[in-house]
Amino acid sequence: MPWNEVAPGRFQRSLDNLERFLCSMTDIFSDSGREHWAVNIVGRLRFEEISETQLLTALRQAWISTRYHYPLIAATVDGEKHVYQSPSPEQLESWLAESLVIHNDETTEEFLPSAKLTTYSSLHFFPTSSEILMRTHHWQIDGIGALHLLDCFLKLFSAAVSLPEFGEESQRLPPSHSEAVPLPSGLSSQSHDAAQRLLAVNPANVPSIGLETSSNVPGGTQRSKLTFTPSSLNQLVAACRDSGLSVTSVVHAAVVLATQEMAAISTRNRDFASLAFFNHRPYLHAPYSDSKQWPMGCWMVALPFSLMQNDFLTQARALQKIYKQPLDLDDCPVLQYYDRYVGMAADALLQPLPNDTPTPLLTQPQLSSLGVVDGRVQHTYKGKQTITVEEIEPFLDIMSASFLVFQWSWRGKFMINVCYNENYYEKAYVDRFLTKLKVILAKGMKIDMQCDI
Repeated sequence: MPWNEVAPGRFQRSLDNLERFLCSMTDIFSDSGREHWAVNIVGRLRFEEISETQLLTALRQAWISTRYHYPLIAATVDGEKHVYQSPSPEQLESWLAESLVIHNDETTEEFLPSAKLTTYSSLHFFPTSSEILMRTHHWQIDGIGALHLLDCFLKLFSAAVSLPEFGEESQRLPPSHSEAVPLPSGLSSQSHDAAQRLLAVNPANVPSIGLETSSNVPGGTQRSKLTFTPSSLNQLVAACRDSGLSVTSVVHAAVVLATQEMAAISTRNRDFASLAFFNHRPYLHAPYSDSKQWPMGCWMVALPFSLMQNDFLTQARALQKIYKQPLDLDDCPVLQYYDRYVGMAADALLQPLPNDTPTPLLTQPQLSSLGVVDGRVQHTYKGKQTITVEEIEPFLDIMSASFLVFQWSWRGKFMINVCYNENYYEKAYVDRFLTKLKVILAKGMKIDMQCDI
């Protein structure tokens, strides 16, 4: 499924199955006018010796340069195809007007619940808090790629590069995940059957323990966050090392136990069914394995798992086995039929439910671990314009009743946040979940964890 020039300056590529699945998830909630799983990275910046006029001009130039180097941010979807148009000057201005937004009288907290589904991925600047928000369609990027895209943008901003001339940027349109690995395309009947078995244990098809909520029409996305002190992070890392566990495994175990303790009565006797998300970028063929050069592309793997209810360490050890499984094509059997499995999942999304069958309401949390962000994004950019990145936070737009937990570290601190829909959960409930998660994590690892909520 390579990119093809179908008219002068107009390029198309078929969506792969993962991209098709993510687009279909957005389509399900399109009536709300919002975008399920939009990928957001917000950074609080400090600029040195720059006027407001200079700053806005520099943002504009850097965003145009970002499109030139990473043109997928300006691609659209038509049916089951990506479409990219190399712009004329007039088209470039039209795209810029739609994709670069200055929020003079609004904060990120005020904008997020009202954020709408848009044609293009976008850049937002909030002068009052000196924050930028990169907001990208999930079928175009994953969380790790979004961090690298922010890094690329800040490098271009700091360097104050001259405006590029468009025309040959299409050579930097990324391939699909299935092509960049590449994943096997021809399937035997055995692989087809294995894909069906994997689909059968997907969380959408397995009754799971879940949180207390009620069916509702989706509203806006909200988020709550824990920020742990450097001492707490050091203790956690040391305790994980001594236990032979990863930070991701123990945080996910705490998510599972917090869900067990706060579970809805109707689900309390069930197992915990969810997905484990993996960064697959290091396993891609060169040059796509270099995320600093190729940030765009949704190059992740999501594998279903189910855990019986158990104690913290038992869950952490089970999750350690899941997260430490090999992901190289030659050593991971599931990758031989993974693309077909995702295709089946995408097809299932489009199938109408039988009459009188209620739509399943999934309420178990999911975890996305971005690990150490330092190095993916620099603390300071020293070019013609110096920028210091003070804070970074990832989050997803959530239109469902299953909220997402992110964990990451930055500048010596450790953060956990919850992205949730305001019509399914109240902030007090989410904060109680986070507090319970903190207590379980500290008790399970036998450490003292200090934070603010």
